[in-house]
Amino acid sequence: KGHSEIQNTCYTCHMQNNGLSATTGKKDHTRTGLAPDIVTCGSCHPNAQQTLDNAQHHIQQLLIEMGGEDPAVPGHALYVPTGGLLAQVAAKYPELQADVANRTNLAKNSADAATKAATTAYKAARHNYKYVVADKSFGSHNYNYMRQFLEDGIEDLKAILAAT
Repeated sequence: KGHSEIQNTCYTCHMQNNGLSATTGKKDHTRTGLAPDIVTCGSCHPNAQQTLDNAQHHIQQLLIEMGGEDPAVPGHALYVPTGGLLAQVAAKYPELQADVANRTNLAKNSADAATKAATTAYKAARHNYKYVVADKSFGSHNYNYMRQFLEDGIEDLKAILAAT
């Protein structure tokens, strides 16, 4: 099967069908950039723009809770998490700050069970944060997966902070 016959892939949203090319007589998917065409999304998603806006807003809020808000762009998460729950956990376990700064595993290899558990959960949550931010779709690509990634991390970070 050719990629034009596969449904619900990157191609579907990012390569709008412009009809037949006057030059070649074949399907024309010429685009400048890969920005999706929201009209194309509407064929599968009623109220596509509102659905997208809501999903992206929710993901941004979860990111802000986990890693902090960008002061230069209110309502948007920081690219590198320096606030939020991640910062609170790092402050509670100073070993984590050194691990993150120096890319070491001192805290993870700690003899203290609480520090080990906190480090594992912290690093997983931080990885999830960075994964979602790096994707740059803020919920357009697999919203449920991203949401769950972040909610699980937030839950784990809150549990660490609640532990004595």
